[in-house]
Amino acid sequence: MREPSTLRDRRREQTAQDIQRAALRLALESGYDSLTTDMIATRAGISLRTFFNYYPNKDAALVGSPPDISEASKQQFLASDGPLVDDLFDVLGRMLTDKRLERDVPAMIGELLATSPELLAIFHAALERLHSDLTALALERMGPGQEADAQLLAHVLSRAITIGFRAWATDAAIPRDQIVQLARQRVGRLTRLLQAAS
Repeated sequence: MREPSTLRDRRREQTAQDIQRAALRLALESGYDSLTTDMIATRAGISLRTFFNYYPNKDAALVGSPPDISEASKQQFLASDGPLVDDLFDVLGRMLTDKRLERDVPAMIGELLATSPELLAIFHAALERLHSDLTALALERMGPGQEADAQLLAHVLSRAITIGFRAWATDAAIPRDQIVQLARQRVGRLTRLLQAAS
């Protein structure tokens, strides 16, 4: 079940996205090295103090607020007795449903990384957080001593959802609710490849 979103939550999310867009546009226009938090705040039409209420630095503003796995989603996952991979994909689907997604942001990120590949590490950190969250969830169901398998499973699923997200971001014909389906298809292909190799 999706947790109710208040007007304040939606406004806060919109402001966070406005700040991220301002940071990305400025980085594309002026270059990452000349980008400052003052510039971002001015472009976003907010005070510097407000900027720091949302992001600790310019790198965080470029990455934006990564989607979180809600507590309700975690509890639903832990209470389920369905197939582990299906339930993890359900968690990812709810996470994406809870987050406002716009295609222009990943497009700008892709453009920025094409000109400044040294920034790849700051964007990978957000994916690493998702990987850690999925690993922890999987371990709750798999039990102690399964850390390596849980990490591998989380890595595959987080990479698959990233591939699905990138496909959605670059193709306006793909509806948002197909992101998880695309990720499932990738994992299905990988499964068949592994089975053929054994």
